[in-house]
Amino acid sequence: LLAQRPRCYEALTEATPKEILALFPHAIATRPDAGIVTVPSASGPIDFRCVGREKPLLEGLERRGLSVLALAFDPISGEVCDSASGLDDIAKRRLNTVGDPQSWHPGVGLRAARLISEHAYQMPSDTLDRMRQPGAQALPRAAATLRGEMRRILLGPNAGPALQFLRSSGIEARLVDDVREDAARVVASLPAELPIRLVAWLRDAGARRFLRRAGFGVQFSQEIYRLLDHHPIDRCVSHDRQVALSRLLRRLSPTELELLFALRGAEIEALEKSQDASLIAIRIEEERASVARMRAALERVRRRSTRTGNRPPLALGGQEVMRVLGQGPGPEIGRALSHLAGVVSRDPAANDRDTLIAELEAWKENACRPS
Repeated sequence: LLAQRPRCYEALTEATPKEILALFPHAIATRPDAGIVTVPSASGPIDFRCVGREKPLLEGLERRGLSVLALAFDPISGEVCDSASGLDDIAKRRLNTVGDPQSWHPGVGLRAARLISEHAYQMPSDTLDRMRQPGAQALPRAAATLRGEMRRILLGPNAGPALQFLRSSGIEARLVDDVREDAARVVASLPAELPIRLVAWLRDAGARRFLRRAGFGVQFSQEIYRLLDHHPIDRCVSHDRQVALSRLLRRLSPTELELLFALRGAEIEALEKSQDASLIAIRIEEERASVARMRAALERVRRRSTRTGNRPPLALGGQEVMRVLGQGPGPEIGRALSHLAGVVSRDPAANDRDTLIAELEAWKENACRPS
């Protein structure tokens, strides 16, 4: 209906799980308690929800909570089954609820936020009131579902209004504690890159608990912690301590530094647009001056290193090299660091953490390839 390729399919059927497994040799009963059997297909996996012969096939659509999601397609007649006026709500980009919130599938609130973020849906006040009921506050049980929904919310073109909805509905408080008041405005001002938008949302909040709950993985979570640990970038070390500034340049890649400076710019912009901005003009100027001093200080350290003939510090330290290679200290680590130093000396723009990891993995593969 939106001229987009569906991400997945769920088929409602009167057949029993046993009958589905007999019909499709490669089928798997993925959620036997809910009567769901997954069947592989050329277009991707299809979940069959077995509702039984004693229940109407479309009875469960109201559990999806939103009229725009309570739709089904009849593959025989070619018609869209729409008992809740979902087609009209799609045309008007409007979110209306259906059914009893106590019976909704977990995660309806996150799906509403995702539709706001990706498709600019509007939410009437009565829908927002229903989203504040306990049944609408339930979160997805699967970490992958929670992670996927939050990723799409944060990266959508209307992430700001979506995050404002999560806050006003009370769902945000169930996801993570102590999110800052300016989070929605700051996120909306940043590039649509997951690490920095996630950092902007999680500043001063319970980041570790949320990242574990959503199953973001160790490596990605460490990147988020590193960015959080160095925010605000203009106050994480003193502007006049060259040793500390040099260490900062070794710890953070140029890309990470620019993301942190972008975050500070978005924070200042949000402060400028706040209701009491006229009362805090002096603070805004102080913030801008602090960021400018840090940029200038880092640039002086870079120029001094270049002028004295020192190599610029690698964006990838020895510990990370050992992790990528899966080895402890030894000659191989030294050879790897020398290789990376050579790459950076030939192309200074390659001194980026992600670029060096890719270069190191390619070097490792070549080193292990038989001659």
